[in-house]
Amino acid sequence: MLARYLFLGTFFFTGGKWAAILYSLVASCKRHKIDPYFYLRDVISRVKTHPMSRIRELLPASYVPGPAPETPIFQKDNPELP
Repeated sequence: MLARYLFLGTFFFTGGKWAAILYSLVASCKRHKIDPYFYLRDVISRVKTHPMSRIRELLPASYVPGPAPETPIFQKDNPELP
């Protein structure tokens, strides 16, 4: 579904550019045995407070997961989840 959404914008330069960036991040995560969904979710939540001088720490090659946020999607013992 995500691929179809991204390819809708590939006729325009920016859509193809963003699709390439996203696919590159996902491939890097898989190469380093990191779940791309949790990586992107964690990095997006941390990037606004992370110092610019240490931004390379958030790249998949040197990524160290932060603490999991207290949301139902991260809780394994949540009775509301199927």
